Amino acid sequence: MFFQLGLRPETLDWISSELGKGIEDRRRRGIDATKTLDRYSRLTVAALVNAGTQTTRDNSFWPIFWEQLGMSESSDLAAHIRRNLHTWMKRLHLDVFDGVNLGSSKYVTQVTLHAGIPTSEMGQLVADSKSLLAVDDDPADGDREGKLLVNKYISEKSPRTLFRLSSLKPELASFLFARTVEYVYYSQIKDDWYTDKNFEGTNGLPAKTFAELRQFLAQQDATVVSRANRARTDAQQQPHLKLDPDAGKILLVLPAVPDEDEDLVWSVDAGFDNFHIEPSIDLYTGCFARKEISISSPTPEISVTDSLSQETTTLPLMAADFPVAFFQADFQYCPNQQELSRNSLFALAPANTEFSDESGQRDDLVAEELQFSSWYDWRVYHLVGLRDCGGLKVSVSDGPNRETRSTSRNVRASGSRDPEWNLDVSKVDEALGSDMGPVYRESPLLKLPHNQHACWAMRISYCPVGGEKSFIEEREDLEEYAGEEIVVFHDEYEDAWVGRYCVEILKDGLICEKQFFNMAEGLRLKMNYQQSVPFRTPDINVAANRYNKAYYEASYTPGKVINIPFTGVKAVGDTEETASFKISSAEGYELDLQVVPKTMRFSIDRTDVPHTWSTFPSAVPMRSLADSGQVKVRFPSRIDGNVTLFVVDGRSKSKAVSLPMQARRNRRLFTVPVHELKQAFGTEVSSFVLAVVWYPLSVQQMWDSEKKLFRGGSRAKKQTSAFLEFKEKYDANALSANLKRSSLFQVSDSPYTGRAVIDGTTIDLLDPVSGRETLRGYVWPLTQANVKPITVCFDSKQKARLPEEFQDAGPLVVEITKEISAYRVQPPKAPSDSALVVAQDGFYANGENDENLLGLSFKLSSLGGATIAQPREQLELWERLSPLCDLSLESPDARTISRQVRGLCERSFVVDPRSSLEALGRSNVRVEHQVGLAIQFGLFSCTFENHADTLDEFHPVPWVGVLGEINDVATIASTVGFSRREGEFAQSADFIESAGGPALISILGGACHTDQEFASKIVEDVALSIVHEDFAATIEGLSDINARRLLTDEVALRHGWAELLRNRSRIDLIPNLRDLKNRALHLSANIGSPELSSYVSSLRSFAEDYGDARTGLWPWAPFISAVMAHSVRSYAHGVAGAHEKFTNPTPWELRPWASLARMCPTLITNDLLREEARQLLEKVGSLPLPQLLPEKLS
Repeated sequence: MFFQLGLRPETLDWISSELGKGIEDRRRRGIDATKTLDRYSRLTVAALVNAGTQTTRDNSFWPIFWEQLGMSESSDLAAHIRRNLHTWMKRLHLDVFDGVNLGSSKYVTQVTLHAGIPTSEMGQLVADSKSLLAVDDDPADGDREGKLLVNKYISEKSPRTLFRLSSLKPELASFLFARTVEYVYYSQIKDDWYTDKNFEGTNGLPAKTFAELRQFLAQQDATVVSRANRARTDAQQQPHLKLDPDAGKILLVLPAVPDEDEDLVWSVDAGFDNFHIEPSIDLYTGCFARKEISISSPTPEISVTDSLSQETTTLPLMAADFPVAFFQADFQYCPNQQELSRNSLFALAPANTEFSDESGQRDDLVAEELQFSSWYDWRVYHLVGLRDCGGLKVSVSDGPNRETRSTSRNVRASGSRDPEWNLDVSKVDEALGSDMGPVYRESPLLKLPHNQHACWAMRISYCPVGGEKSFIEEREDLEEYAGEEIVVFHDEYEDAWVGRYCVEILKDGLICEKQFFNMAEGLRLKMNYQQSVPFRTPDINVAANRYNKAYYEASYTPGKVINIPFTGVKAVGDTEETASFKISSAEGYELDLQVVPKTMRFSIDRTDVPHTWSTFPSAVPMRSLADSGQVKVRFPSRIDGNVTLFVVDGRSKSKAVSLPMQARRNRRLFTVPVHELKQAFGTEVSSFVLAVVWYPLSVQQMWDSEKKLFRGGSRAKKQTSAFLEFKEKYDANALSANLKRSSLFQVSDSPYTGRAVIDGTTIDLLDPVSGRETLRGYVWPLTQANVKPITVCFDSKQKARLPEEFQDAGPLVVEITKEISAYRVQPPKAPSDSALVVAQDGFYANGENDENLLGLSFKLSSLGGATIAQPREQLELWERLSPLCDLSLESPDARTISRQVRGLCERSFVVDPRSSLEALGRSNVRVEHQVGLAIQFGLFSCTFENHADTLDEFHPVPWVGVLGEINDVATIASTVGFSRREGEFAQSADFIESAGGPALISILGGACHTDQEFASKIVEDVALSIVHEDFAATIEGLSDINARRLLTDEVALRHGWAELLRNRSRIDLIPNLRDLKNRALHLSANIGSPELSSYVSSLRSFAEDYGDARTGLWPWAPFISAVMAHSVRSYAHGVAGAHEKFTNPTPWELRPWASLARMCPTLITNDLLREEARQLLEKVGSLPLPQLLPEKLS
């Protein structure tokens, strides 16, 4: 039997995944995939058995099989498997049960039997085992119970697989059941049974069965909840990707999920960024609210795990050698990136991407190119006319004279292979469903492809958000309508189609398409804006800023009755963005509707928060403006006239500059670069106001509507003169009767940089405030600054009432901003470097009665004394430290509190540095900030040994895993009895190479691997860009556009320098960076390794030639990074330098280094990991690594 081979679950999962990748790869290259199955028949059988283990119900085997392979369902491959399974199993000497009637699904039954005990029947076996143990006089011996269970399942003929296993293989089944009973008993009598290191082996069970039995026993209660939740997931949308081309960002959409009285956490792995999302409850729907998260950097795929069901959804974004992602006209990710079936698409690609037809003759496929501000040097291309060209050729190169990573791919543009939806039908204007999808008043249409051998069907189910899925109808034999458009929601019922519906398209019984639709058949929603502009805008008068009111009226088509909860006209309030109501059909099907009036939206790119659209004037800190970003105004409809951005000096209202806005997206989107705002008045302006003015019509359209018709030649001259005069006024925005206006943003510096104290129940500002500004403060407890701040308002005496929960709550952090009437202010997510630290006795108690959190608040306060943070508290500790990174230490209070916090960290980390490191990796601190956080609070002054068993360790993020595994291989190699731990050693070395890169393995094997020769080529390119003062092409060439870099390979080194160049102006502003440079110069003389010293000297030469007076301090960053990494890791491991011992870096050295790490995380991580490997090599000597290493490196 196959399960007797003893393969582990993760091995079988890996086999399934790799087999799926191989099949897809051969398909892309036009190779017959069935030959792959024949050639790798052992792997195919293993993947089939793996699916059989997970089978939970009838007809679930094949969907699970395709899901585990990570590929779409294929009836052709399924048929090939059925035809050849008998031959493959005989070849492997597996029992094929000849002469046994296995029923109509004999192929599925065969592989399910070879799986042993399916996951779905494990619960029954455990329950029966416990029942027998309750009356067993010798529970440690399960042989008798094993025979009883065989007889039970034979007599009851249930569960299906246990029955067949018992009847066809009674001796084997009795042995398996007996060993299961014994282990169930062991789990009942031993409190620490799951982690007991004295228990060895698998108690005679196959490895896969044993692992799944342990998993079931450990999570039995959770499994029940997961199943209950999973039964409803079909009614909900899955996480998916969406493009916002106007904002310039990719959105990960996390759907609404029913509230089951448990907390929901979405765990997101976005390649180089891991984080957790805890959505709030939507009180209107009773569900966890739908969330949209911006993806911050390119990545091949994104994995999302739902904590309630523990289901993981993997969303591919771009292939390794093809850094382009295609999106449909509705901005949804194209499900098939190789065969495009739309005439018009959006492509997200690097800035130097070229598109043409497959012959290379047509280069007019790009209708428009849009800046993609979320990813540096990426663009959104609007492609049109794809069907006419028969195919699409895409070319990507890495910059001038670099063709090494260039790639081209022909993409079919034929729509004849997949079902096509026609969604261009009548919708309910200005309305959305509660899932934020459009509402259709007419049925969408579906066209099925011609396929002589396919059988098509369509299944419709009612799926309210947060509710149960209920079947409505299924229509079969649709192949006779192939090539014709089919009405999805037909008109055969008396009642109107009302509700949210799931439509599944089945090909040969397998689901190949699934779509959700909000239907309100025949519903009309009439909007009235009561102004000349047919959409909402804020008024230009800031003192009375409100939206213009919008009124709506709902009705339905005669004969299709819809229950509407109001009659007549209703208004959307002048401060409200939307209104909601529920409609229903006569049969009780309901749909939640959101009335969303057409509204002008605007944004300004910032460095402190992701891009968001505003609909109301907002206040923005000057320091947060992104120099490479844009001011954007998006109109709901086309604007044919001029659109102008007015920039008004905040101190002198008479001083204003007008900036013409560039039209995009069929004149619906208008933009101005942020750097032009700053150039408008120069650096002396501390605040300015932004407003937009526009003409709805072009100058010719306005002239045609207003001119008087003249006749005759002389009058024609007068007409021309009049038009020129009219155009002059038009261009000067002097036709006020036709001009529309709206305020957008107020941008200003921090209005207060003085001192603050707490006096009883008030916060007092001690220094005078310039002007007559009214101030607002955002207040956090310093010991828990990762919570939302509380807003306070300062009166004319510069006093603000201290919130009751912050009284006697320990030190506070206060961010001061202007109180700007009628402007909305987005509360900061974390304190900035201008925030004030205010001392106070006590500690913050958050009222949640959580001992751990209260204890941590106490320890971080001045009352904490010489306490330490326990290991269970350290994940929360990191999340509390993260918002404190940018706090200024100028004031005495700030310095005192900083010493207290740093002291707690030093005392806590030294107890178990490895545990502290792993807690940081598991925390919700963004990955690109983790290394900087670890540097700033002294974690790298510790070592990271782990003397426990390291087999099958969980790695929360790659850099943490690699740093830990480097220490593990060193520890194992220096341990007596190394031969007994060779498996651990090999597993650790493999992870280091696969995630860290071969350079780390080379260093651990005894080589000094600095990549100096490769780095010198990068330095030459950077030096040339400095000379020519043109960095764009160099950054483009160095960036990892394929998002496939390891932590320390050559691609990572190139990308680290790209980060350096992108952030060079910000690096020059890091406080105390010059002092850190001087310290690094001193430390570099103490480097003992000749190879490393040579590498550092080359970096120093580059910085001396091009740094300081010529360009600033940023060219010194690689030198500083390499020297500081060597210094701090030498100190931690106690390795002496060439002349003296290295000392522990001071906080004043760590802060600028940490700031540098947040701007160049790839560069600093590369140096730290390489240096860790060098220090361990120095400490324990070269390691017994695989002999095939030179071949891999070459």
